Amino acid sequence: MQPEKQHQSIRLFENDLLERLSHVHPITPLLMWGPIAGWLIWRSLVVYQLPVLPVLAIGIAGVFTWSLSEYCLHRFLFHF
Repeated sequence: MQPEKQHQSIRLFENDLLERLSHVHPITPLLMWGPIAGWLIWRSLVVYQLPVLPVLAIGIAGVFTWSLSEYCLHRFLFHF
């Protein structure tokens, strides 16, 4: 017989409000930031008439920079 799976995560904060705000559905950031990112991309292509390739390159560089920054923050600041 296998043990029953528990769907609760560990408590991160003593404050109930912070604890509640630290748990979100995985799609929440996409639903929140997706429309804003889409509007900014549309604006850069249509309003400012920037070429597609530089906009794509800046987007890829931004994702890489964010990933590296987040890794370094977690690695060296939070887990010192």
